[in-house]
Amino acid sequence: MKINIYLRNIKTGETKIYCSNYDIEEPFSPFCWEEGNFSCDCNRSLFLYDHDEDKELDCNSDENIIVIDKITNCKTGEILIENL
Repeated sequence: MKINIYLRNIKTGETKIYCSNYDIEEPFSPFCWEEGNFSCDCNRSLFLYDHDEDKELDCNSDENIIVIDKITNCKTGEILIENL
């Protein structure tokens, strides 16, 4: 399944809906987004800023600057996870 990731930078207010161009395995597992590689600002900033390395943020040690408001299934609109 393809997913939409609703990202927001809480310092600047910038938002973006990032549409995945690859298939995510079903059933959806939130681990990668909650604790794995995509739970950190360094990786989330790549989605928010279209892989612009000049805007890539450092890894965070405290709370995230880039939050995920929700992740949805592109096809059905089903909300898979919220408020990360």
